[in-house]
Amino acid sequence: MYLLGAEAAAERDIRSPHNYILGTLARLGIVGSAIAAGIGLHSLSLVWRLRRDSFTDDLAFVASLIIIVLLPAALVGVILESPFGAIPFFWSLGVLVAYRAIWQGQRSRRIAGARA
Repeated sequence: MYLLGAEAAAERDIRSPHNYILGTLARLGIVGSAIAAGIGLHSLSLVWRLRRDSFTDDLAFVASLIIIVLLPAALVGVILESPFGAIPFFWSLGVLVAYRAIWQGQRSRRIAGARA
């Protein structure tokens, strides 16, 4: 009732708030919101940690840009709640997680080879 206002209180259709944080909190509660915030922070930390390596690879660069663009846009819309935003976001997150594993393996082999 409080989200609708006095005029719309008679209507029973409640629209989703155009705010990902508020919508996630309303649907998933505090625990679910903490998990969603952890996913968002982890994706931003991956972009930050892979920033140097992503400039050399086009796929990693595009995946980083998708995450950087979609997260702020989700704060004022329902982008991550719909497939047209959630699919590219989580695809990009998967790409960056895979690249991180690949690049860490290459670095550890280079360090081991330098010590030998």
